[in-house]
Amino acid sequence: MKSSGKPTGGKSAGADRGVALLVVLLAVTLLTIVVVEFTYSTQIDEHIAMSGRNGLQAHYLARSAVNLAKMVLDLDTKLDIASGSDSSHDLWAKEVPPFPLGEGTAAFAIEDERGKINLNDLLSGSGSGDVNPQRALILERLLSLLGVEREVLEAILDWLDPDDEPRTAIGGAELPYYLSLDPPLRPRNGALLTLSELLLVRGVTPRLLERLGRFVTVLPGLPSQAPRVNVNTAPPEVLFALGEKMMRSPALVSRIVEARQRKAIGSWRNLLDIAGEAKAIGEIQQLVRFDSDCFTITAVGSVAGTAKGVREMVVRKKGVLAGTTFTTLSWRPALATSLTRPEGSDFLAALATLQAGLEASR
Repeated sequence: MKSSGKPTGGKSAGADRGVALLVVLLAVTLLTIVVVEFTYSTQIDEHIAMSGRNGLQAHYLARSAVNLAKMVLDLDTKLDIASGSDSSHDLWAKEVPPFPLGEGTAAFAIEDERGKINLNDLLSGSGSGDVNPQRALILERLLSLLGVEREVLEAILDWLDPDDEPRTAIGGAELPYYLSLDPPLRPRNGALLTLSELLLVRGVTPRLLERLGRFVTVLPGLPSQAPRVNVNTAPPEVLFALGEKMMRSPALVSRIVEARQRKAIGSWRNLLDIAGEAKAIGEIQQLVRFDSDCFTITAVGSVAGTAKGVREMVVRKKGVLAGTTFTTLSWRPALATSLTRPEGSDFLAALATLQAGLEASR
């Protein structure tokens, strides 16, 4: 029998080579996926590590900026030792652009808290802890100027006063209302700890709180006293709300603001000369001051695009022998990284119209 001459098993060998090639391609594909995934995971981990490092550095840059701000406040004390006043002309009130520090940049801004109404000063301080009606009138006039509903005023006063009886049938909010919330809570019935605590008060929204923050403050840990605001730094709305006679003398507020823009008001005699109205200005004699001892320092540190902020409220105590000392009232991370100062309101522009209306009604 003759052989056909064709090799045996040729189809089987070709099939084996095809399967082997397919296995190799699959293995290479799987290895490529593993390598790509490993590289991506490594890059993610490196990015997280770098972000964490940059965030930590930015945080400490912000804290360093706080210390620099305290140095500015200390230096300002030495420069103003003769005048004893604090105003927008002082070193601490100047805007400081971001400056290089370490591997990033830092910036800070200093805000005077004595130019605002301390809500805790609405309490009488007589031991009863109740709200002083005359002091509450200042807040009432301010909220009225800002167009805030009276119900919000009543709710704030209910939050402060020591009892659980609503001040009014409409708008008041005491224990029964707050216990009905989900989750329930109890009103403070005493001095506030922070300004943001107002968000717990009935009717106070984040937008309203941001607006009120320009005019009111909370100074925790300080004894309640007669509300005294720095006439050099208080917004016109606050000056206007200090007294009933001030409300009837819009031109007086304008003269005070114009005078302090030229030069700091350093004494009561100086203020009387500017006012020219002893009766109207005499009403607020016990409600104003010319210096400040409480400040909020907002500082921001930035490293490679990562920014961290710190906000610290301090009390500055001037000393002759021991030098200037600082006591921290509150400290918290600052969510906002912008240090731009709030724009001035158009309140002064409206005073001329208000004055004309008052004169026409007389």
